[in-house]
Amino acid sequence: KGQPPGPEGSALKLYWSEMSKRLHDTVMAVLAEAAPLWFGADDNPGGGTWQRSWLYYQASSIWAGTNEIQRNILAERVLGLPRDPK
Repeated sequence: KGQPPGPEGSALKLYWSEMSKRLHDTVMAVLAEAAPLWFGADDNPGGGTWQRSWLYYQASSIWAGTNEIQRNILAERVLGLPRDPK
């Protein structure tokens, strides 16, 4: 509607990318010694689904802007802090 996007997208992106990373890190810790097993290994819990998902979500902190950029957007637009010096 002719308005610049608000900070809501940045907040959601930051929340979900960090939540996903924590979830997947926890699952990999629970899998422990089985975590390094790759796809299709007979003794791999879940057939590698969690390992594949963990690799995918490692990138979640950088797609659509890094988490640091999202934090800067929130700091500037919501908290009214000055721009990050370059």
